[in-house]
Amino acid sequence: MFGTSGIRGIYGREVTEELASAIAAVFARGRLAVGRDIRGSGPPLLQAAASGAFQAGSLVIDCGIVPTPTLALASLKHRCRAIMITASHNPPEYNGLKLVSEGKEISKEMEKEVEAAYRAWKPGAPGEGSVFHDRMIIRDHKELVSGLVDRSLIGRKGPKVVVDCNGAASMITPHLLTDLGCRVVSVNSSQHCFNRQSEPSPGNLAYLSSFVREIGADFAIAHDGDGDRCMVLDEKGQA
Repeated sequence: MFGTSGIRGIYGREVTEELASAIAAVFARGRLAVGRDIRGSGPPLLQAAASGAFQAGSLVIDCGIVPTPTLALASLKHRCRAIMITASHNPPEYNGLKLVSEGKEISKEMEKEVEAAYRAWKPGAPGEGSVFHDRMIIRDHKELVSGLVDRSLIGRKGPKVVVDCNGAASMITPHLLTDLGCRVVSVNSSQHCFNRQSEPSPGNLAYLSSFVREIGADFAIAHDGDGDRCMVLDEKGQA
């Protein structure tokens, strides 16, 4: 069931609302934070995960569209487990579930425990419960990063940065860099669809390499769909 990074598959075939509900039901403990990337299948899967958490008697903390690292931060903030609805760099027809505990992806041992619990799980009546919408977690994440860097040095330099989020990172990266004093040029910042292949590989970023040189940027950052990885291009457009 679990691959190299959570559960992934084609939506409606390998990854369904029934799966999301069942996994949430066996994984939730007291509270469950949930978030998603920008895939169209994200909202119904998130709703299904919330329903499963309700069956376990859990409060659901809905973080909305967030990068995976931001949801990991939410699991620390709220001292709870979390599920990220994402298929990372896979094509739009895919989706998945990335399970988080104590600020990081769960271990292989815990994956085995969750899978065993899922195999033994019997669906119950549709759950009803409470949802808390954490709309401050992006701010919390920006403040955390800002405290780890030299803001005055960045502000004096004022680097010109091209940011290609192409996914959930559009919620934080351009805004964070602007707050830090960068001159940000944002591309592919839609919160509704992917505008390029999600994998931030040199082959998929040839256009970005040319754009960096064309506008005289100091560097560029390109994320994958759920914003937990990036590729950096220097001022020559080289990865």
